[in-house]
Amino acid sequence: MARRERKDLTLEDYRELVAAAGEFMFPEHWAMVGNIGTIASHIHHYNAVANAIEAADDVLDVGCGCGLATRLYRLQTTGRVVAVDRPPAIDIARSLYYSPGVEYWSQDFVEEALPEGKFDVAVLTEVYEHLPEAVGHKVVGEIAARLRPDGRLYMSVPLLSRGEQQASKNFANHCRDWADEDAVLDEVAGMLRTRQTVALVFMAKVVGSKGGVL
Repeated sequence: MARRERKDLTLEDYRELVAAAGEFMFPEHWAMVGNIGTIASHIHHYNAVANAIEAADDVLDVGCGCGLATRLYRLQTTGRVVAVDRPPAIDIARSLYYSPGVEYWSQDFVEEALPEGKFDVAVLTEVYEHLPEAVGHKVVGEIAARLRPDGRLYMSVPLLSRGEQQASKNFANHCRDWADEDAVLDEVAGMLRTRQTVALVFMAKVVGSKGGVL
């Protein structure tokens, strides 16, 4: 596990990173392949979380991807902001959407403990559906250990109730499906502490939340 600062990449570096990622990683790439819907939905989710961040919140962005969302969160708070992901995503975040004051941590958050510290907000957008059930539960448990007693976890996942397609049939990098908001909230709340909360975001809104039970 290592904290990394800014690194400038060449065009060829970006091509290699996109090829290695196996999925769309930043808006410029989505636009190149005409995936405007992905751009819109992801940015709406990022904005919903940013609008929920308070002025002095410490924020942990798990699976930060290209770093665009983390940059938005940095603008909302004077607190600590930590972005965590594996290469090549963290390399794109540090180069394409670098923001002074963000700590960029290069690590496998599935295998390694999250950075030390306590946070008011944790973010898991466009991530949970990529994790097998046992792995996802492990990551949420790690997040719960890093959240303060009244900490908030913000998530976004595709839901069948919204007409979104089954991951197993349509998305090579997605592992799981959920029927509706309650299915996700019940699952995740069961791994959080009593005063901690999990909230789902969709299209620039917080659409549901639930308190932890442990």
